[in-house]
Amino acid sequence: RATVRREGADTDLAVFEHNTWSGGGTLALADGRAINISTNFWQSRIEWQWQDGRPLFGYETEGFMRLGASLELTPEAAALPELLWLLSFGWYLVVMIQHDQATQAVVIS
Repeated sequence: RATVRREGADTDLAVFEHNTWSGGGTLALADGRAINISTNFWQSRIEWQWQDGRPLFGYETEGFMRLGASLELTPEAAALPELLWLLSFGWYLVVMIQHDQATQAVVIS
């Protein structure tokens, strides 16, 4: 679980609940909207979409030793007032997924 807050604030802008079994999770915004976040099998693609299935944006990761990603952004996402912190939180999730994969690789070897 992760929360998003304004600096110095005690109230959440959003709460992310991770779904370990299916990858991804749900980001519940304070105003009641929810965004589903899903990954492919290799966790190299992370997609964000409204609960009704409308896409917002997605990251396609690349690299192993040096993490990078390309971003696909829909016009609807570009108009969101929350876009900057959504993209920042999205990148946080990309980094955390890569960190988890690296940890698993060390444990397996």
